[in-house]
Amino acid sequence: MDEPLSYRLLGKTRDDAAGEALDKIAKFLGLGYPGGPVIEKLGKSGDPKAFPFAVPRTKDRSLDFSFSGLKTAALKTIREHGLTKESPRLSDFLASFEGIVARTLVDHVGAAADQTQPRSLLLCGGVARNTRLRTRFQDYARRAGLDAHVPSPKLCTDNAAMVGAVAIRRFAAEPETSTDLDLDAYARSN
Repeated sequence: MDEPLSYRLLGKTRDDAAGEALDKIAKFLGLGYPGGPVIEKLGKSGDPKAFPFAVPRTKDRSLDFSFSGLKTAALKTIREHGLTKESPRLSDFLASFEGIVARTLVDHVGAAADQTQPRSLLLCGGVARNTRLRTRFQDYARRAGLDAHVPSPKLCTDNAAMVGAVAIRRFAAEPETSTDLDLDAYARSN
C-alpha cells in the first residue's frame, strides 16, 4: 500500500483461507466455532513440533495461499492417530496445526517483503487475533528491521467490519464514484 486506499494485490487465497482451515479442523473435531480461538486455547500447552506438517506451497511458488492440502493432511493425521476432543495428544496436534498455519502466513509475508521492500508491515484480518501468529509476525518484522503494526486482538474478530470500514473511507474519498456492481438482494428459502 503506497498510501491509504491505494494498494496492490500480491497474493490471494486459492481455496481455503487460514481461518477457514482452522474452522474446519475445529468443526471436524467437534470443538466449536469459530475454530481459531478454541484451537489457540486448547493448543496453548501443546508441543507445536509433535506433529510435523509441511508448509503448504503452490506449485507455481506464487504468493497465493492454498490451505486445502494442509487441511487434508490434518484430517488424515486425525484419523491415523484416532484423535478426538478427549485425546491426550489433542493439545499437541492443535499446537502443531496452529503453528504451521502461522508459519505459512509469516513465510508469505517474508517472501512478499523480499519482492516489495516495504517500510512497514500490517497484520490484519480475523486470524490476526491468534497469539502464535502475532508473535511470529512481530519476530519476523524485528529481524527484518521493519515496523510492525498489529491491532488489538479485540479489533481482529470480524472481517465484515474491517471491509465495511474500508468501504466507508473509500466512499468518503470518492463519493461520486459509482460501483460497477449489478446486485439484486432476495430472500432464499431452502
